[in-house]
Amino acid sequence: FSSKAELRAVIRTLKENQVKHFNITNKSKTESVQEHLKVCIDELGIEPSVSLCMHYALEHNRPKIQRGKRESAQSETFERFFSTLTQITQTPNTEMLLVSGTTSNSTRLLDSIACLERLSAKKAEYKVGPTDDVFKVGVAFNPYLTGDTQLIERDRLIRKLKSNCVRSIWLQFGSDLSLLEESIEWMNSLRNSVQIQVPDRIIGSLFIPTKSLLSSLRFRPWRGLCLSSEFLTNLETAQEIVQKMALIYSQAGIELLLEAPGFQNVQHLSYAQKILNDSHQIQLNLPT
Repeated sequence: FSSKAELRAVIRTLKENQVKHFNITNKSKTESVQEHLKVCIDELGIEPSVSLCMHYALEHNRPKIQRGKRESAQSETFERFFSTLTQITQTPNTEMLLVSGTTSNSTRLLDSIACLERLSAKKAEYKVGPTDDVFKVGVAFNPYLTGDTQLIERDRLIRKLKSNCVRSIWLQFGSDLSLLEESIEWMNSLRNSVQIQVPDRIIGSLFIPTKSLLSSLRFRPWRGLCLSSEFLTNLETAQEIVQKMALIYSQAGIELLLEAPGFQNVQHLSYAQKILNDSHQIQLNLPT
């Protein structure tokens, strides 16, 4: 969506088709997470059967950097985040997914790890217990990286978890199912550590491939999205990978997040449902 009016239209269409759980992205500086939250509440009400996850990208919610005032800008970035988080935690069945954004580390005023460390200190001020969900957020993790980037990504997740401010882990989408299974096994191994609290709730992202989406991703790849040439050039292969991924998630007790770039009508919802239904009719045969 590119406006509040478009967001309202999308929510109404999904609501009419019995969709109960919504993830609202935060992809530009012109988008207000708090205003989007208000739109969602207006359209959906506050019902026990409806849940919301509001994305919050730090790079889109920071002040302008003034020479010699980096520290004050970091503090303001955190206070903006904390104010939004407070509003979200006061809304029933609503949580926040915190992400740093796509800018390089050198240009970030405050990344998600530093933000969580400040939040941990803030929780101590409020005397919030370590197991309480108040002032906890979801965090992102990319299970499809390799080599040094994989080590960095895993270290970042551990540092996030050590803040004791993480209520859920949201997995990036990709196409290498062996790496996905390896990463799930690694995350489960962290549960043996007394110093790390791995949340019970893990959510896996799924793209439902269409010809138009694959074409768009070939010519304008998304940063951080690890997709093979086979996935991008063959619709049937892409569908099969997504079906197997859905089955892996199901067997691991991981919730599904259906991301819908390129979806434009109700027929696309039916198409997505068919692909997910077919996933239960396939057998996994992954390389070991």
